[in-house]
Amino acid sequence: MNVKVTYACSHPRALSQEGTDDDANAPQLRWGVTASAAAAVDSGHRVTPMYKYLLLIHVLGATIWTGGHLVLALTVLPKALKTRNVEAIRQFESGYERIGMPALFVQVITGIWLAYRVLPDPAAWFSFGSHTSTHILLKLVALTLTLILAMHARLRIIPRLDERRLTLLGYHIVSVTILAVIFVILGVSFRTGGLL
Repeated sequence: MNVKVTYACSHPRALSQEGTDDDANAPQLRWGVTASAAAAVDSGHRVTPMYKYLLLIHVLGATIWTGGHLVLALTVLPKALKTRNVEAIRQFESGYERIGMPALFVQVITGIWLAYRVLPDPAAWFSFGSHTSTHILLKLVALTLTLILAMHARLRIIPRLDERRLTLLGYHIVSVTILAVIFVILGVSFRTGGLL
């Protein structure tokens, strides 16, 4: 069975897309559009195995980055602030950085690659002209803010961390955690076309 899917979306090349037999058994979204067809139509290209693997690696990196910061902000930080225990933060950071920073690096590389796959003109990433470009731009803004906060904490606060600077580091941790959650929200909204 070959299904023709037509719906309006932000990408000018993506006005219609031929479906495959696999789409007949796929979960249905609004107006009878299958999830696989919606993904292909929205980005203007067929979803290849390479794209799926890149997306999987990107999501795994996001899981590590966001999950680690949620644990830090919601469990480790409150106890450290209450007891003024700088060592608890240092201990968590030393273990987490071994997987957290590579996860962020993987997210940056795969995120740029994925952005290029769905919107091959990098100049278009810096506009609010479409659903796709808006989400890419918002992710780049969140990334820039995350890198600024992370570099400031790593270079200015953590090397001289003491009880006085613990509260300042706490603000950084909470801010980076909020940005990590925003990354997840943007990612879901980007793929579903819905949240923003």
